[in-house]
Amino acid sequence: MPDCFGADDRAVSEVIGYVLVFSLVVTSIVIVSGPGFSVLEEARSAEQNRNAETAFDVLHANMAELYTEHAPSRATEMDIGDSDLVVGENVTVRIHLDDGSSWDNDTSYRIRSVVQRLDDERRLVYEAGAVLRTNREAGIVVSDPPVLSNDESVHITIPATQSASTFSVRGGTVLVRGAVQERDVVVSDTDDTYQTVILNVTSPRADLWHDHLEEGGFDCSGPTNDTTECQRDSFSRLYVTAHEIDLSLVR
Repeated sequence: MPDCFGADDRAVSEVIGYVLVFSLVVTSIVIVSGPGFSVLEEARSAEQNRNAETAFDVLHANMAELYTEHAPSRATEMDIGDSDLVVGENVTVRIHLDDGSSWDNDTSYRIRSVVQRLDDERRLVYEAGAVLRTNREAGIVVSDPPVLSNDESVHITIPATQSASTFSVRGGTVLVRGAVQERDVVVSDTDDTYQTVILNVTSPRADLWHDHLEEGGFDCSGPTNDTTECQRDSFSRLYVTAHEIDLSLVR
């Protein structure tokens, strides 16, 4: 009989030991997996954002070839993961010129933006030749627009990306295609004909345009009602060109 009681005690001890070890393992997994999964999710999100920004850099470079190299068309393949890529509402770029006696060449362009919605707050935007990154609180110009300004000259290129309507695609791989429909030399002045050029940008991201153009030598006001007005005086050469670009998203 004593031997039987000893066997029962050992069996109970083994069961208790197993339960304690199993509980310890489960508790450890719970403790580690909570913040661990959060860290993994943050790392995954950061990698997706970096990949998206790289894709927009390529888009920026390819679209620039349409107006710097006079390429007829360019297409950029973008893997947008599980996000949305949108051809958004029109923004407006307007040029005013002053020759000292009157304003003329008041030219306006309605331009579609390409927007990738990374999450509820973050966006990447290709707009009028610039790449912008925005979130709920702030934003930054990632790739500069084709607006050059120095002491002697001002050169403004307007990539007027156009589409019949807004539309979007979600997830997977998308081809962003731009095809030039028309090119226009708005102004080519080397004779000091004009004294002032005003560049107006109306966009939900007008504050980013304001700050960037001011850093480039323009004197900007606003933004007011999503419009910033940026002015340059005292230059000897002025060039303004516009390129009408048909924009499409292809699966």
